[in-house]
Amino acid sequence: CYDDVVDGTTPSNADKGTFLNFGNMLLRQGGEIGYHGYNHQPLCLSDCDYRGEYDYKTWDSTGAMKGAFDELIDFCDELFGTTPMNIYVPPSNILSYQGQNFLLSEYPHIKTISGIYFPDSDCDYTCVQEFEVLNDGRVLQPRIVSGCEMDNFMSLAVISELNFHYANSH
Repeated sequence: CYDDVVDGTTPSNADKGTFLNFGNMLLRQGGEIGYHGYNHQPLCLSDCDYRGEYDYKTWDSTGAMKGAFDELIDFCDELFGTTPMNIYVPPSNILSYQGQNFLLSEYPHIKTISGIYFPDSDCDYTCVQEFEVLNDGRVLQPRIVSGCEMDNFMSLAVISELNFHYANSH
C-alpha cells in the first residue's frame, strides 16, 4: 500500500485481487516476484536525510520495519503460496546501510538486493551497487535502468552494459 505509516501499525491490505491478477499474469509469463516494501517507504531510520529530494518518512524503529515486512511476507504468502520470493528492490532505489543490514539479518531467504547501477540523486542513501556476490553468497544485482521512461541516457546505458557486463536488468 502507499499509506506512509512508519510506526509499526500495519493493517493488512484488503485489495488482494489486483495483486493476484497482475502477479499471476507475471508468473505465467515466466517472470519473478520480489519484495518492494510494505508501503513504499525505504528501509531507513531517523538518521537518514533525504535532503529534500524525497517526501518519504523514516521508520520509527527496526521493530516497526520488521512488523511491516512481516505483514508484506504474510500478504505475499497468502496470494502466491509456494512461489519463492527472494529479491528485494528498494523503493526509489533508497536503502540505508542500517536498513540493508536489518533486511539481511532478519530475512535470510532474501538472496538478492537489486538497487541501481548509476547514481540518480544527491541522496546519501541511494542504493547504488556494482554487480557483486557478498561473502555470505547473497547477490547484489543492480538494475541498469529503472522507471518507465527510456530516454537517450537509459538507452545508451542499456547498450553499454550489455557490452561491458553482458547483462540487462530493469
